[in-house]
Amino acid sequence: MLARLGLGLLALLAVALPAAAQSWPDKPVKIVLGVPPGGGLDVLVRGLAAELSTKWGKSVVVDNKPGASGLIAAEGVANAPPDGYTLFATTDQIYLGNRFVFKSLPYDPDKSFANITVMARAEQFLLASPDVPAKTLPELIAADKQKPGSLAYATWGDGSPPHLVYETLNKNAGTKSCTCPTRAWRRC
Repeated sequence: MLARLGLGLLALLAVALPAAAQSWPDKPVKIVLGVPPGGGLDVLVRGLAAELSTKWGKSVVVDNKPGASGLIAAEGVANAPPDGYTLFATTDQIYLGNRFVFKSLPYDPDKSFANITVMARAEQFLLASPDVPAKTLPELIAADKQKPGSLAYATWGDGSPPHLVYETLNKNAGTKSCTCPTRAWRRC
């Protein structure tokens, strides 16, 4: 089962005078990420920042603020001055998914940000060890139903897109696979 994961570049709503917009940017621009350096989104945004720095003639700095499923970064951007100098590059997990995972958020995903563009789309893949006898998704579902809870899947954390996709698969297929965060690598 593939799930589309849109990566959106968001900015704070800016209320700027037309004259100020003509000189923008007149100082460095910061792009905040809610993920650690080195991943796909970070690499993509660093390339974009280099291009924008050249085009605008001003520094564009990437500021990684990982943790708390992106809440730290999102809250920081939501509370930044609404002047267009703090941008937010995020995944749908932070922008859309967190509203369904957390009871309350320190920002309003509908009012704190304005979508600028979708920069990329990424796919999720279901891969298994060659030792797993299933070669198709229906075979995998049948194997899990035969021995409930005997299969585990890896994600990068509770509430992450892969976690939500596989929990949805469990619900829809009537299976009992359990999450196995990449840091744990254990059988459930």
